[in-house]
Amino acid sequence: MFRVSVCYDHPNDPPVFDEHYATVHLPLVRKIPGLVDFTAGRCHSLAPGRPAKYYMVAQLNFASAEDLATALNSPEMVATAADLTHFASAGVTTYWSEDLVPGRRLPADENSTIEGKEIACQ
Repeated sequence: MFRVSVCYDHPNDPPVFDEHYATVHLPLVRKIPGLVDFTAGRCHSLAPGRPAKYYMVAQLNFASAEDLATALNSPEMVATAADLTHFASAGVTTYWSEDLVPGRRLPADENSTIEGKEIACQ
């Protein structure tokens, strides 16, 4: 699986951000070719008393490197990226990644590997 992650900084006006995201940005995202899965969620810090670094993180998933490349160069992705200036003025960090461990839930005692190195899941 190949993924584009979009990390949104805390907006100055969260209700305006949320409204634009839901009514304008999401319909653009859904048009991106090759998109097989999409998630978005509000961030919460695990450190007591400290705010989360990001307001929201969205992840766009693609089945192959070719599908990701097609999406990144598509007019739909260009339009989606251009829309960021309309609601994400506080800042956005974007990157892509490739899954090293297959996406599946692991039992608490099962181990996995990343590039030949064993990872114990506890």
